Amino acid sequence: MQIELDVPQPPVFGFDPGRFPSWRPGQWGLLRQIADSPDPRHLLIAPTGFGKSLLYVGLGQLLGGRTVILTSTKALQDQLVRDFESIGLFDIRGKAAYECTLPVLQPHMAHLVRRGARASDAPCSWGMVCSLRDAGGCPYYDRVRLARDRELVVTNYDFWLYNPDFPKADTLIMDEAHESPEVLAGYLSMRISKDARYYFNNRLPQSEELDEWIEWSKWALDIVVTKLERYKSQPPSDLVKLRRELEKLRLLCTHGEWVVEILPDGSVAFDCIDPSYFGALLWGRSDRTLMVSATANSTTAKAIGIKDVVVHQASSAFPIDRRRVWSISNAVQVNYRMQDAHIRMWVSLIDRLIESRCDRKGIVHTTSFQRAKWLQTYSRFSSKLVLNESGTTRECVTRFVDSKSPLVLVSPSVTTGYDFPYDACEFQVIGKIPFPDLRSKANKVKAKRNPDWASYMAAQTLVQAAGRGMRAEDDRCETIVVDGNFSWWWKKAKDFTPKWFQEAVGYATTSTLPTPPPKL
Repeated sequence: MQIELDVPQPPVFGFDPGRFPSWRPGQWGLLRQIADSPDPRHLLIAPTGFGKSLLYVGLGQLLGGRTVILTSTKALQDQLVRDFESIGLFDIRGKAAYECTLPVLQPHMAHLVRRGARASDAPCSWGMVCSLRDAGGCPYYDRVRLARDRELVVTNYDFWLYNPDFPKADTLIMDEAHESPEVLAGYLSMRISKDARYYFNNRLPQSEELDEWIEWSKWALDIVVTKLERYKSQPPSDLVKLRRELEKLRLLCTHGEWVVEILPDGSVAFDCIDPSYFGALLWGRSDRTLMVSATANSTTAKAIGIKDVVVHQASSAFPIDRRRVWSISNAVQVNYRMQDAHIRMWVSLIDRLIESRCDRKGIVHTTSFQRAKWLQTYSRFSSKLVLNESGTTRECVTRFVDSKSPLVLVSPSVTTGYDFPYDACEFQVIGKIPFPDLRSKANKVKAKRNPDWASYMAAQTLVQAAGRGMRAEDDRCETIVVDGNFSWWWKKAKDFTPKWFQEAVGYATTSTLPTPPPKL
């Protein structure tokens, strides 16, 4: 690659020359386009492996001022810290990442919280005033104070939303931006647990009409406030949480579009199905916003209330024959109606793919833990499988990456945020088109309002998954879809995917499976 002599290379900005000696193709040009634009809201659509993080951290360095980076996965946050801590990137996470030191520093209050408890379970989360919060000694609040003064900060979407008094950003980077509408909707949504009925003598509306619940919440909030006044320093944590939920209900549910659902366990869900009205909660505390994703588009920006966004689309510099996406057109259709015979056919097809690739590492994306267990139960290669169960993702990924043997990671939860370059992963199997779960009332309403919504969401996830193993021009990773639903879905979803992904799609059958390329 020929380097333009007048282009300042990454080390000029303080980046590690061993890790970032020069810009990848297209990075500097896009960085300058965004930096020179007078428009405040931008969206960068770039393939996985393009080097988005170098571009947006470089943008922050070039523009100066305070840059805040938002992520939705711990894995990406960890990666950013590894790559950019040397230039001053400061990492702040939610309360669950920090230990509560109250029982250590103030033993007379140890009865309030067990040793080793997370700050998210500490008395301050119940509403109790803790002297460690302001005086020092609390790992979480000490970290927050330090983060407030830093020029380059990485955190997660939830921290940014739940801390509205955190200093604004001159430049706000929203990485994994395709997930931002769902993250915002999740923050807005509320739950009233079945146990809350105790405080109201079971006097709750029996309908799912929003107006009835808003009127009820006025009375209910007065009841909760009165009960809380009886406590001085140790209010019940569930009562404090209930007050917060009722306050949100009264404040938020008069705007936007909401769905009320009385769940089978007796709890009540209030889900925001159109968060665009509240989008400024994400981007309103910044002078300039850059949304970054491999799959997001202007529809994503509109979903969080950004009506005018400048879209920048990067091309893939990776050869198509090194990143092919194969659809097995006559594979069994994977859905909830599958009988045992269909499950075994599905596993058998995946086994055939693994068998011809036994000399290399691979990943099977299952979309659910149930399907992961099917594979572990019926596969002839169960001894090679690393099964990612709930809560074990990071440990399983580490074991898989560090292994010298050609293992296969089976997981429903590594479609984004994790990188597996070169021989860390040379093939991927998409076990099912990753449609969103339509069992909830909120998702049913979204699908009814927009017939393309489910296909759009599945396209976002599939493109992200396909990019986990292809990270550089000389890398290689094939992706094979073994769900027979691909053919009809692709006709609807093709336009929701970037051009560089469309170019890589090819077709095979169960009798003519793709021949594995030579091992890296």
